[in-house]
Amino acid sequence: MAGYSGTPLVKKLGIKPGARVQFLNAPAGFDPSELTAEATVARSGEVEFALLFVKSAAEH
Repeated sequence: MAGYSGTPLVKKLGIKPGARVQFLNAPAGFDPSELTAEATVARSGEVEFALLFVKSAAEH
């Protein structure tokens, strides 16, 4: 695939093994498996990585 760096998304985002991660307002069908293979999904509390999904700037 042209222009693809080959670097895994988890590395690009800086998610470290063992990190606590949270996905907020994730759309239906979102599959976090590539991002959470070596991380723990947290429902609350402190996290090292959070990914917020919004449809417009007014939502954040």
